Amino acid sequence: SLYPAYRAFVSQGGTKTDDKNIYYDFAYSTEKLQPRDNLGKDTDISISLAKNEREAFQLAIYSDKADKKISISCSDFSNSSGESIPVRIFNERFVEVPAYGINKFTDMYPDGLIPVSENNSIELTENELTIFYIETVSEKETPAGEYTANLKIFDENDKEILSKEIKSEVRDFVLEEKYFSESAMGLFSNTFWELMGYEAAGYGGNGAL
Repeated sequence: SLYPAYRAFVSQGGTKTDDKNIYYDFAYSTEKLQPRDNLGKDTDISISLAKNEREAFQLAIYSDKADKKISISCSDFSNSSGESIPVRIFNERFVEVPAYGINKFTDMYPDGLIPVSENNSIELTENELTIFYIETVSEKETPAGEYTANLKIFDENDKEILSKEIKSEVRDFVLEEKYFSESAMGLFSNTFWELMGYEAAGYGGNGAL
C-alpha cells in the first residue's frame, strides 16, 4: 500500500516549547490528528462536562530533531474547595486505514489509547506527531463549578519545557445512564457498492457490473 505522498511535505507548525526543537498544539477530543498533520497555534484549551460524564482534550507534540525524549504529567482537576475529579493520560497509537475502502492508498489514523504510566519516558519520532489524550470523568455527585489542572512536559533531563493550567467546567445537571442507538461516521457510498460486488464510480454512488 502507498502512503499519500503529500503528507511527506507538510510543515508541522505549532508553538515552540522551551526546547527549541519541540513544538505543541492543543485539540479537542473529537479531532482526528494524523502523524504529519499541520498544527495550529492553540496555546490553551478548556473543556466542559456534565455530571456523570467523561470528557477529554488532546495535546500534540513533535520534534524537528531526532532522538528527543519527553515525559508528561497532569494533575487531577480540583476546585477552590479542594474537591477533585480524576485525570488519566493516554498515548494515541496510529493504525493504517485504506482510503475509502480502496487498498491502493492508505492513511494513518489515531485509534488505540495506551495508558501512560506515572514515570513515563516517550521517544518522539522526528517530524511526526505524538498525541496525548487527557481524560477526566465526573460522577453524579461531583459539585458543579470550575476546576483546574496542571499539565507539564519535561525533557529527557527532567527539565520542564511546558507548563499549562487547564480549566474544566462541570455543568449543573446529570447525564442519565441510558443507552442509545449506535451510530457510525465517515461512511462513503463507494464502500457499500464495493461490498455488494459493484465497481465504484465516483462519490455519487453510481456503479457498474
